[in-house]
Amino acid sequence: MPSSLFKTFAKQVCPPLIWMSARRVRRSLVGPPLDPRRIVRTLEEVDQMFEAARKAAETSDAAFREVLDGCRFDPGIDLPADPDSPEYRRVQFELYSRLSGQSSYEPKVNEQLTIDFDALMANPHPYWSKNPTVVGEQLMAIGFMIRALDLQQGDRILEFGPGSGTSTLEFAKMGHPITAVDINPLYTDIVRARALQVGLKVDVALSEMLDYQPEGRFDRVVFYECFHHCSDHLRMIERLDELVSPGGAVVFAGEPITDSFDWPWGLRLDGISLWAIRNHGWLELGFNTKYFRKAMARFGWTTTRLQSKDVSWQEVHVARRTSEIHKA
Repeated sequence: MPSSLFKTFAKQVCPPLIWMSARRVRRSLVGPPLDPRRIVRTLEEVDQMFEAARKAAETSDAAFREVLDGCRFDPGIDLPADPDSPEYRRVQFELYSRLSGQSSYEPKVNEQLTIDFDALMANPHPYWSKNPTVVGEQLMAIGFMIRALDLQQGDRILEFGPGSGTSTLEFAKMGHPITAVDINPLYTDIVRARALQVGLKVDVALSEMLDYQPEGRFDRVVFYECFHHCSDHLRMIERLDELVSPGGAVVFAGEPITDSFDWPWGLRLDGISLWAIRNHGWLELGFNTKYFRKAMARFGWTTTRLQSKDVSWQEVHVARRTSEIHKA
């Protein structure tokens, strides 16, 4: 892949796991960030950081990340105590508008990505990176997620946010009826084309996850590096009962659900997330694990966290209906 196209991919396609994997590769080559505790407090400082990152990108992708790594924005705001209150949500989305420059968040507008179709077909995620660590860890992460699904023969799968469809095709190769839902027409076209290319059947739908209306329910619902883009995570959790068959499960993989997240939920303010929010208008949320589990429990789901031994950054949260767990 030409270096200019690689830089486009690196700057635009940035799910959390790719960045985490690439950061480890970069650190092994150039060492830790020069100032991992650097805090920026104004948008002027943020834009100065971005300009330095753009100049660094002319040297290498590692240098680009070096500038952004370890930086964090301090918004200087006081959040309401109740994370489920309208006031809390209002403050978070006012912060989004402040950072992105967008008057409001509209998924069908803000969650788009423009990359050359033929280039993406030739080098889909994660192969475009040409990096053995990135590719190897992504494939292991997908394998870990598939194992966590505990699939039975013939189980129907619904996958939100498939991107270029790498995990989607693995489900199809296993013979599972698979439906992939994405808000970006580029990705739905890519998934269809890749499936056709290898003679696999994949149902593809162009829809926001909150709006998707399926025919029937699914044995497994998969969020892989996409739940953190949902504009109303509580409404998404609430409607899982509409999507999951009795005895089924929901899997959240590669999501920024961590014990160390400062807020119950809200915008991630690290340099990489800031880049995505400010340059592309994407919604980059994070969740504290304790809050996430409580939110799932409120709607009748019990979650179990699984940690990969081979890929340190891969965690999978498996959710099953609490009543079904108690019956078992």
